[in-house]
Amino acid sequence: MKRILLILSTVILSMLLTACSEETDFINEDAIKEYIPTEDELDELEDEFDQEVAEDETTEDETTDETTAEETTLNPYAIGFNLTTYNLVPVFAEINFNQPLQLTYDYEGSPFVYVVEKQGLIKRIDTRDNTSEIFMDLTQTVDATENEMGLLGLAFHPNFPDDPRFFVYYTEDYFSKLVTYEAIEGENGTYLADQDSQELLFEFSQPYANHNGGHIAFGPDGYLYIASGDGGSAGDPDNNAQDLTNLLGKILRIDVNVSSENMRYQVPADNPFAGQDNAMGEIYAYGLRNPWKFSFDIHRDIMLAGDVGQNAIEEIDVIENGGNYGWSRYEGTSIYDDSVVIEGEAIGPIYEYGHSQGQSITGGYSYYGESIPSLLGVYVYGDFISGTLWGLWIDEEGQVQNEQILSTDLMIPSFGLDSNQELYILDFNGGIYQLEEAE
Repeated sequence: MKRILLILSTVILSMLLTACSEETDFINEDAIKEYIPTEDELDELEDEFDQEVAEDETTEDETTDETTAEETTLNPYAIGFNLTTYNLVPVFAEINFNQPLQLTYDYEGSPFVYVVEKQGLIKRIDTRDNTSEIFMDLTQTVDATENEMGLLGLAFHPNFPDDPRFFVYYTEDYFSKLVTYEAIEGENGTYLADQDSQELLFEFSQPYANHNGGHIAFGPDGYLYIASGDGGSAGDPDNNAQDLTNLLGKILRIDVNVSSENMRYQVPADNPFAGQDNAMGEIYAYGLRNPWKFSFDIHRDIMLAGDVGQNAIEEIDVIENGGNYGWSRYEGTSIYDDSVVIEGEAIGPIYEYGHSQGQSITGGYSYYGESIPSLLGVYVYGDFISGTLWGLWIDEEGQVQNEQILSTDLMIPSFGLDSNQELYILDFNGGIYQLEEAE
């Protein structure tokens, strides 16, 4: 077909030139013949044409494959909810961990992860050779004497190491404290904490030893989010979670890149109570009992938090700006204390389970790594008491499915991600694990 097109094009050109030669003296038949390719030249032209078409098709296929792979990785709905069988694999087995509460990383592409221990140590692990060293020692500062006290949160600035700040949340003398430090560059591309660079961002008193929350993380908006418990005891006796004049039982949000009026941070203008006299501007959401780990599903554009229940229900909440999650009038979707009056309508959990399945939820992460394809877009979470791992699927209409991933004997205080978005599972007894698909 291509050969015929080439010949036809040549013939048409010849006819045009012939017509012109009849009216002018500028073109003749000998000149026309110079434009007509020989048989060998036609074969050569056809081979070149075929080669160019093949190269174009190969490039197009490669681009399509790359685009499809990228879309699959980023699209939580590309595969759907199809769990398989999984194994629990120990990692960093040569390293001793004492009551680990968090695992995180410092910057995109980093080979390092950091493990936060309840007593006040932060250990840095090089995932290339599984070696570790102490990044920071706060054991002389942190009060970890009670079960739910200690070094509870760590977050690196989103522009780390260009911005060398990192943030920690811990308890001391019955206060919850958010403190910033700077890291200084060490050897071989590593960084160490400058413990003399401490700056207190804020602190607030804890009336009881339990329900301290403590998880901190930067959101996709660049603001720092902080989870605080309701102050403790049982049943929120001071109604802190519904009291907008304190920071207990809340998700807080601050801008650490701007200072204002004797504060080393600023309240974002779109925080729900910013600028109001009868409420704390730092509050982003309220009516929570003890939010234990939250995360951002950036591909669904939602924030998910596990909120530990009182004596009946554990819940997962989609956290919204200004949302009231109903504690302590509600525990999950059930009435806990009908004497508590709330303004407006409480937001119910996206999923809840009873204490026959577990008694202390640990919020997790929506998985977007590459090692476990069957978990793409699945929110993986667990229970500290039962050791059960579950996968929660949220479809495009916001409807959910929940399935058990694995039953374990772990005490799960936290999940974590490395810079490749691969998932880790922490055991309060000292181990760190990953999931793999069983063959």
